[in-house]
Amino acid sequence: MASSASTSFSSDSPSATGLVWDQKMTFHLLELYECQPELYNPILVDYKDRLAKERGWKVISSALQLTVAEVKKKIHNLRTQFLAQLKLIKDSKTSGKGLEEIYVSKWPYFSAMTFLEPYITPKGSLDTDKENQPGDLQSPSGPPPKKTKKSHLKSLEDEVLAKAVKALEKEEDQYEVFGQYVASELKHLSSEVLRKRTKIAISKLLISASEEDACLDYSVIENAELYCE
Repeated sequence: MASSASTSFSSDSPSATGLVWDQKMTFHLLELYECQPELYNPILVDYKDRLAKERGWKVISSALQLTVAEVKKKIHNLRTQFLAQLKLIKDSKTSGKGLEEIYVSKWPYFSAMTFLEPYITPKGSLDTDKENQPGDLQSPSGPPPKKTKKSHLKSLEDEVLAKAVKALEKEEDQYEVFGQYVASELKHLSSEVLRKRTKIAISKLLISASEEDACLDYSVIENAELYCE
């Protein structure tokens, strides 16, 4: 049976301002917090953007009809307890105990906060951020992750897509060059009457080609529908 060492959790008691955080309100706070990754994900550009983070805190505080200070304080407290829970789990795994003795958290908000695990390292039970801000979690330590087979395939897909786009751009350039050639030839015609006649002839050819192309497309669709039937 997995271990559940006795751990004291802070109750949802009134704050200094008289605010009571019940479980429903706390879970709602965590849902809103998760939707603002610029407050906790150090990989994002907005994580270092003070204004972006201020907007994120205001979104949460407005949704809860609280002040930013109240929201930050609660997140800070929740995060401190979450880090303490992670440390208990880590310590139980590295102490040589069996699987049945690994610590299992009974803290009601633990599962709701697991989205933070990739962005923090439980070095201790206290929040040790330099700025002591709820959104500035510690980045995971250690070497950068190795490229997986999935990421390698993604790189290959991106390379193939880039080549396809380049090929399409070349094809479009050919038509553009031809169009410039036609325009140049028209300009070199000394007779305005001949220019107009040529333009009309080209227009008729394009219209005829478009109609024929449309008929071909319709024929393909019609044959496909007959095949499906």
